Amino acid sequence: MLELIVAQSGHDSIPLPAEAFEVEEWRQADGTITAVGYAADGWQWLRLPGVATFRFDNASRHVLAFAEPACGRQTLLDAFQRCLLPIALQARGYEALHGSGVRTQRGATAFCAVADTGKSTLAYGLRRRGYALWADDAVVFEPVEGGMHALPVPFRMRMQSASVEYFGEQPLPAEAPAEEPLPLAAVCLLERAPPSAERPPAEITRLSGSRALTGVMTHAYYFELRDAQRKARMVQHYLDLIARVPVFEVRFQPGFDKFSAVLDAVERTILA
Repeated sequence: MLELIVAQSGHDSIPLPAEAFEVEEWRQADGTITAVGYAADGWQWLRLPGVATFRFDNASRHVLAFAEPACGRQTLLDAFQRCLLPIALQARGYEALHGSGVRTQRGATAFCAVADTGKSTLAYGLRRRGYALWADDAVVFEPVEGGMHALPVPFRMRMQSASVEYFGEQPLPAEAPAEEPLPLAAVCLLERAPPSAERPPAEITRLSGSRALTGVMTHAYYFELRDAQRKARMVQHYLDLIARVPVFEVRFQPGFDKFSAVLDAVERTILA
């Protein structure tokens, strides 16, 4: 696993080469830039405005962080685990999905969604029913003979304040990190449905073909797509994923009054 090293010289001394070129830019829905990727001289760089700039490559296990002055240690560690790790591991040949996950008897199940949909809340609700947490924000995987392996990566659970209040646990209890990979048992694509008294709290559909491929790749982490060979491998990995691992669409109605029924449906249809 990659190891974080913090540069003592700080953010003002970033040795970013003048000829470095931007390879990717990530934005929030409102257009705010959340991250910018650069490449130069065999190095990859990821700048998170207001937090830090990280430097890594595909050979060393060390990631060097140049923290901005107002960035505290915990904020830096969270950024490393949530943002840098999945992107850096993808650059090294693995794949990563934006999602949370739990451990079951059959392996790891991933819950993927755009921000603030409720993937962490759903995973934590299942934890309260006896399923150990596997990931929060990034599920890293790789093809293996006959299937897919989910790789253990460090994480810290984070939820919206309404969810924390609902569960009544603050701070959230720590989870023992996994030591060995698990089979990736299922991928669930979460989507909030409009409230309706005429429809069930959760509607679960197994996807295949282009719907499954488009759905999972919507939530894929990647550092850059300019490298044609790496892009081709990435697409092939996702084709292998939908061929070997069941992919489900989970459309659920929001609201904690329906939450228990949503968990029931997920357990009955996907985790059983």
